[in-house]
Amino acid sequence: MIGEEKIDIDDIMSLILKSKQISENKAQLDVTGDLSELSVKEIKQEIAIETVSAGLLLICAAIFLTFAVSLSKEIENSDSPFTSEIVRKAKAFGYSLIPYGVFGGVGNGSIFTTALFVLVIIMLINIFAYGAELQKESDETL
Repeated sequence: MIGEEKIDIDDIMSLILKSKQISENKAQLDVTGDLSELSVKEIKQEIAIETVSAGLLLICAAIFLTFAVSLSKEIENSDSPFTSEIVRKAKAFGYSLIPYGVFGGVGNGSIFTTALFVLVIIMLINIFAYGAELQKESDETL
């Protein structure tokens, strides 16, 4: 972006970004705006909200990563990927993505895309569970 762009930040203030190319690998960015309407209280509230949001997102990430590691270890130690234990752990992993998708989507403003991604993963896990059921029936008929 070389030129001038106006950015509105949370209806509190507007910034004007001016950029110009200095050389091939360098650019200069000047930021100007009226900060007179921005109070210390609003800054503290924004920092608190962002901190709590980031904390919730990290907790959700830790939870779904724990389920992902558990699922990976089970797949590694199993003879077949179509076992009931792997399906159980895959479903737990899929459902652990829901809070991460909600908080992550709200945090970056793309809740629809994130929710769609989580739903697709859960759908694939359910298809995999059906494949495991078919494998079990096939093994029982032999």
